[in-house]
Amino acid sequence: MVSLLLVAGAAGCELVSGIAGLGVGGGQGPVDAAIDSSRPADATVDAGKDPARDGGSVEAPSDAGAPDAADAPACVTACDGGCVDVTSDPVNCGACGHDCMGAGCANAICQPTLLATVNLGAGTVGMAGAIAVDAVNVYFLAGTASGATPYVCPKSGCGAPAPVVNATLWPYAIAADGTFVYVVDSVQQRVLACTAGGCATLGVGKSIDSLAVDDGGVYWADFAYGEVEAGLVGSFRGDAGSALATGQTAPLQVTASGGVVSWVDSVPRCSGSSPQLPSSVVTFCLGCSAGPSVLATDPATFFGSVMTGCAASGPFVFWAESSCPIPSPTVTIKGCPYSGCDSLQADIVSIDAGYVAGMVADDAGLYFSTGDRIFAVPLQNGAPGDAGANVLVSGRQMNFIARDDSSIYWDDCGDAGCGSGQVYVWRVAK
Repeated sequence: MVSLLLVAGAAGCELVSGIAGLGVGGGQGPVDAAIDSSRPADATVDAGKDPARDGGSVEAPSDAGAPDAADAPACVTACDGGCVDVTSDPVNCGACGHDCMGAGCANAICQPTLLATVNLGAGTVGMAGAIAVDAVNVYFLAGTASGATPYVCPKSGCGAPAPVVNATLWPYAIAADGTFVYVVDSVQQRVLACTAGGCATLGVGKSIDSLAVDDGGVYWADFAYGEVEAGLVGSFRGDAGSALATGQTAPLQVTASGGVVSWVDSVPRCSGSSPQLPSSVVTFCLGCSAGPSVLATDPATFFGSVMTGCAASGPFVFWAESSCPIPSPTVTIKGCPYSGCDSLQADIVSIDAGYVAGMVADDAGLYFSTGDRIFAVPLQNGAPGDAGANVLVSGRQMNFIARDDSSIYWDDCGDAGCGSGQVYVWRVAK
């Protein structure tokens, strides 16, 4: 599989404000009785009790037996004029000034913070779905094989996340722009724009794969219709939207930022040791007169997740590349400016992983999930440098991720797996 990420100019990377009327507590939103509020909001994960996540618990040393000052070792790391241990200092974790935002630091890695827990019922096979954030809230999908619900929780944490709407849907994707929460109802193949008062149909399709929002527009990829469609936010005209591109083989993983919409045109099927059809990364400049443009193509590999990030020189597109058979043992992250690639796209990093599930980016880093890990690749003003990838956090079934200026967010089923009937929402400092 291939994931695509487009990094846009600085204006396209600013977080939108929170959505009015959506929240938890104080009677602001409906609270489902099935939600477990027994776990405290914003509770920091105890790494010593959760070995599947990075590091172990780091205990403060006792004063007993401490060496005299004359025998103490020289300061290893000096931060702001003081001597710190960057392996355990929560405000200088791994490096001076790297603040874990209230969470612990173990082995120079910030530990994740639990924001919300949804209890779907004992013995229930749960589903941790797509996730999105704005300046105030985190929005996520949680449910079972019978359907799922879009939830909202403040980014500071909540004991009981509230449903965005009191309706059981089959939501497949979620996005937010500060005015609406957008979800794909996969049963009726509708793009819904929702507030606390309910949802309206923004567009319809046949097999809608993904959602993206940017600068007042919402975009979705319909791989069965062979179109990437754009709907007008807030119009609720009930039509199918206007097509940005037609004649696509199977558009997937749409992303939008800084006036550029990008997607992967790919069919993830193998014919022997080769893909059944070539894969392409396609971009569309909203303010330009030209139509969609193929940024990169390869007949021998799959393009999967795609993302657009904020490079100082303009939008920069990243994508993941893998080979047959699926899943492949190695995934390579590639990238180039949206205006065009050289004859060979830059190989940014290769990871021993079967697939890349999701990507996000800003001017400082590219972040992607591989199911059991979330990686961070440092960027220089939004463009890749020579640094490799670091494991930001590890766990189970971490597929969907979101970002803001300080943190990465994801949801998962916990170490017990999705058979536990619980879905957790987490945050970790970048």
